[in-house]
Amino acid sequence: METQRSQTPDPLLDGAGLPSAGVEVTHVRGVIQIFLTRILREGMDPRDWESYLQTLSQGTQRLFRRKAAESEWIPMQALTEAVRKHPSSAAGTATALRGNLYADLMMTEKHRWMLKVMTPKLMVSQAPRVFSFYHHGGEMLVERLEPGRATVTLRASGPSPPWFGVLIPTWFKRALELSGGSAVTVAHEPPETAGEAHLHRYWLSWV
Repeated sequence: METQRSQTPDPLLDGAGLPSAGVEVTHVRGVIQIFLTRILREGMDPRDWESYLQTLSQGTQRLFRRKAAESEWIPMQALTEAVRKHPSSAAGTATALRGNLYADLMMTEKHRWMLKVMTPKLMVSQAPRVFSFYHHGGEMLVERLEPGRATVTLRASGPSPPWFGVLIPTWFKRALELSGGSAVTVAHEPPETAGEAHLHRYWLSWV
């Protein structure tokens, strides 16, 4: 009879002992790492990918050499490092601009059932719940929700500026479109304008 070997959990990857959730986004679900890997590998042959992995810290290398489980917690700092050290200087912005693909992944591949009942207003009302499921840390709130317009706040730190200023607005825009909205606009008000540290405000409109 074959005995099963016990494995020591990797503290970088298993999510055990997560810190108390605060304003900093410290971890994200594995599905986000899967999404990011798909983008970072575009245009790279296996040799180029291996050379790139060699530039990363050991913990981040281990992360990108395996396929993450969709629901496990992945350290945000590892994903930030991967984007920062990518050979393309535009990798960070390119990744952020794929917020529409991120919305497609979440709402058409992972949560296709949502589209049967989703409306723009319902999507906005559920956005904080979706955010808290996929991110450990930060707090999203719906500040105002009216027919055709809404204001959402996000108190968070940790990721790079394009994550707040490009990816999240693009995600909101695509998610509203997938929910049946048209003529969608999304404006981002950063903390410098909002006048409060870590406070990001998003102004949404649709018809």
